[in-house]
Amino acid sequence: MAHSSSTNGAAGCSAPLRSQVRRWSLPALEQVHHRRPGQEWIPHWHGEWSIGAIVHGECLCSIAGGPIRAVAGDVLAIAPQTVHTGALTPAGGVGEVFVVMLYVADAWFAANDLLPPLASGFRHLPALAAAAANLSSLAEVERWLCRALPVVAANPPPGPPARAPTPAARQILGAFQAAVDAGPLSIGELAAHCAISRERLHRVIRRWTGMSPSTYLRALRVHKAREMLFAGDSLAIIAAACGFADQAHFTRAFRQSFGYTPGDLLAAAR
Repeated sequence: MAHSSSTNGAAGCSAPLRSQVRRWSLPALEQVHHRRPGQEWIPHWHGEWSIGAIVHGECLCSIAGGPIRAVAGDVLAIAPQTVHTGALTPAGGVGEVFVVMLYVADAWFAANDLLPPLASGFRHLPALAAAAANLSSLAEVERWLCRALPVVAANPPPGPPARAPTPAARQILGAFQAAVDAGPLSIGELAAHCAISRERLHRVIRRWTGMSPSTYLRALRVHKAREMLFAGDSLAIIAAACGFADQAHFTRAFRQSFGYTPGDLLAAAR
């Protein structure tokens, strides 16, 4: 059964400017429509594969530090844990924008006996991108994915291939994340928890995530908040537990990362 939420009208109706999120099968498959010109995403990542299409307009992206100008007709794949940003703009400054993104967990690939793309990438596939605009059932979404998976990652993002963190860097990043999971802490307190200086913490995080410690900390808090949402905690409790000043601050940071609000996601999960 589909689990869906429309932030300002149902899918297929007149184009809302707020993003729409639909949870097709928990936790394996999520569908999001973005239609607001000027919408931007701060540096963030997803635990699932991000696979989608530019139907109208353009998206100025950065994927693992490599800039991409995705135009109408492009189909994208972004690997899990890959830091990326984006900004939507109409083509030539006029007209509408419409981006469809599917977030596909490992469980979906396993259940369908399919393999994910080998790496992040993109391709200009106008017919496939246009078809993404009309996906209104789980069966249609899955058929579209089966068409996209073999071809989407033909062109890797520009820039050198990502390298895995060194064992020492992994230990520091793991300690940093564990400290964040334990509760709100300042950057100085997190550096002390990792038993390193603030300067070294800054170098490690910048080198291996492409973010400043404060940006990385905010992203970790948003992801922790997302997990707490699905666990059933209230927005007020989540905001306090994840180090946000208040519920409005939490909602703003969440929307800047995912394009929709925590309330939108809760409605979709229901």
